[in-house]
Amino acid sequence: MKSVLPILIATCAAGLTSCGMLTKNRDVTAGPSVDENSPRGWALVYPELMNPGGGQVDASGTMMAADGGTPSTAAPGLFDFSSVLPQSSAAMGGLAWHPSATVAIEESRQKGRALLTLVTHQSSIPAKQMENTLLRAPDFRRVAEQQLTLLRVDFSNTEARRSDYYQSLKKRLKASGYPTLVLTLPDGTEVLNLAGYKPEYHDSYLKRILHAAEKDVPKAIETRRERMEGQGYRNWHSKDGRDVFARLTKLDANQATFTGEWGNEFSSFTNRLSQEDQDWINQRRQ
Repeated sequence: MKSVLPILIATCAAGLTSCGMLTKNRDVTAGPSVDENSPRGWALVYPELMNPGGGQVDASGTMMAADGGTPSTAAPGLFDFSSVLPQSSAAMGGLAWHPSATVAIEESRQKGRALLTLVTHQSSIPAKQMENTLLRAPDFRRVAEQQLTLLRVDFSNTEARRSDYYQSLKKRLKASGYPTLVLTLPDGTEVLNLAGYKPEYHDSYLKRILHAAEKDVPKAIETRRERMEGQGYRNWHSKDGRDVFARLTKLDANQATFTGEWGNEFSSFTNRLSQEDQDWINQRRQ
């Protein structure tokens, strides 16, 4: 299957927003599987992780913003412990890793990127070995830069260790030891879980990460979108060639409001849509 890179193209009133979707797959060798019967992820287990602004989860598990806002609409410090954790991203192997889960989850959701979370502790020798080898490999860096949002949760940090928020996140990720590397969708649905590390695991782990990001992800994007089409989602196109998978939620005289596949709301002037999409809208106005 042709590989698809899930990318979100940020926009304002001048255009559309484009975002991608990812997969659930605990065992990458078995191929992706999608639970058709129930919503999953951050929103299901720990709602504030997904949308501190108070959004609701619809039948598909998609977060719906309560006020058209983003997770940043939450009161400062309510769920984001950035006030007690370092604010700036930490560089490791030339890559920036977020220390704040709320910031990383918001970025993952807004950009439509998979979230790779490293659960670590400075006293763990295997964790240091992973950081100094696997997470500095050129192929890992390539995939991380193109497709992933990175989160590093260090439980040697006293505030993180005492935080109910991060303890809940650790439990949700099934991280019982260090290091644990977990790849999830923007809604928290697990793609891959790698626990522990030895230098001899390097090639195997790298192969599994690349396979999950480059093979399983595009296949599951297609599967999930097919299901969401029954809930009113479709591909929209702008005149300048940008695409977005979203649902039309509001239509004014010359402006359309959409809900993206991860729950983010955005608007576009209808005359900036493709002629095909304008015709689709006009048919429904009649």
